[in-house]
Amino acid sequence: MSRKSKYSAEQKLAILNELTRSNISEVAKKYAVGKKTIRTWGYLYEYQGIDGLRSTHNNHRYSREFKLSLVQQYQKSDESLEIFAIKHGLKSKTQLSDWIMQYNESNLKAYTPRKRDSKMSGRKTDFEERLTIIEELIRHDVNYNWAVEKYHISYQQVYGWYQKYRKSGNDPESLRDRRGKAKPEEKWTEVDRLKAENRLLRAQLEKQEMEIAFAKKINRNTQSGGGKGLRYQAIKELNQENGWSISQLCKIADSSRDGYYKWLNRKPSQYHNEQAELLEAIVELEEEHNWTLGYLAMTTQLSFENRLSFTAGLKRITNCMRKHGIRAKY
Repeated sequence: MSRKSKYSAEQKLAILNELTRSNISEVAKKYAVGKKTIRTWGYLYEYQGIDGLRSTHNNHRYSREFKLSLVQQYQKSDESLEIFAIKHGLKSKTQLSDWIMQYNESNLKAYTPRKRDSKMSGRKTDFEERLTIIEELIRHDVNYNWAVEKYHISYQQVYGWYQKYRKSGNDPESLRDRRGKAKPEEKWTEVDRLKAENRLLRAQLEKQEMEIAFAKKINRNTQSGGGKGLRYQAIKELNQENGWSISQLCKIADSSRDGYYKWLNRKPSQYHNEQAELLEAIVELEEEHNWTLGYLAMTTQLSFENRLSFTAGLKRITNCMRKHGIRAKY
């Protein structure tokens, strides 16, 4: 597939050199290029040289082993997705992000053309199957490519079905194939029509239910003093409580699946381990002193008995006790 870039590699390099004399906002405005794009050019030039700025004219083919190796290396890395991808010879983070999603779904394969770009013909489907496909499509945020992969149909088929369904005012009857038929082969009763409408409406309501539950979970976690992983924590809890798919929850949270799984498989930080040690020491001391130690007394006692393997001041100890509702009874 041919790709024509607005700027040549040499022009991109000249734009990057202007950053030594002007800030990125001025350069981006001057050349009508996004700041994010300019930063990506900078990474490409830094890690791949002038060749990294050249446009490619066809898709590179990568083996499954190469993809698997790169995904596993990234999971152990602390680098951002974009920098890691470019360091390892990719043009952007998009490829690596797709591979991580496939890896998490146990569906990592060697390169194949995208379904939308391929000449794969559609297949025959009956009314009941089309109804099921549109029902699941709604649940998955109208992701046509997902439906293509899931049901082995063409992109044009699923796109056409959904557009007909929407233009008909969400009438399930629009999903019937009437080509060459003056009338349907079988009479569709009012009960059948209501059942079909109920299925599709239920899919929409389920999506709304997930959005509301996610917003409530975020609000609850914020009030309880959650940290940076609020969205990921909400996704994890809703998946465990309701069995909702990670893919759907990530879309509602406006987060990537690879980001969620990297958060899920992360190792506890030093600060996290210290906080766990601090909480344990505070509870032990309160129990020994019949819950009579306030913030200042707790700070003094922890220091005096040398209970911690690190130094913690009054502010940190106070915040920890407040977060967990620990206070002196007398």
